[in-house]
Amino acid sequence: MNILALDTSTDRAALAVATAAGSIHAATPDPTSRHGRNLVPAIGAALRAAGLAARDLDLIAVGLGPGS
Repeated sequence: MNILALDTSTDRAALAVATAAGSIHAATPDPTSRHGRNLVPAIGAALRAAGLAARDLDLIAVGLGPGS
C-alpha cells in the first residue's frame, strides 16, 4: 500500500510517503513560510523521491491535531 501522511497542525509541517515496497520518503517544508505555499511542492518532491505519482497513492492520512 502506498501512503501519503501529512500534518500541518503545528508551526512545522511534516509529511512522508511510505511505499508498498517498504521505503519511506519524508519531507519537512520550510517552516519560515506558510504551509499552504510549501505543502504542494513538498508533496511532489516526496512522491518523486518515492518514484510515485499521486494516482499511485492508496491512502492519504492527515493529522487532525490542534492548529490550522
